[in-house]
Amino acid sequence: MQFDLETTGLDSSHHRVFLVALRSPDGETETIEAQADDDSAEADLLYHLAERVRAWDPDVIENHNTRATPGREDSLTLQLVRKSGGRPSESSYPAPLA
Repeated sequence: MQFDLETTGLDSSHHRVFLVALRSPDGETETIEAQADDDSAEADLLYHLAERVRAWDPDVIENHNTRATPGREDSLTLQLVRKSGGRPSESSYPAPLA
């Protein structure tokens, strides 16, 4: 599974996630868009992303926004657990350089 988050900016205190583009393990694509420009719409968008992850239950999730950016404490954290109860490995790549 692949996904990409689009945001209005990089400061989470006043910027939001407004779009998620997805590719399923079978290659199907989907776009989920926030229905408004407020916290509730962003929460709903992220809820639908989490629903899709649970439904597809992928073996691999690929995204470039999931690693914390050095010096940024407001990076998006994803809390994911497999249906089987095991926690997926975060990355096969080394941690980013500080």
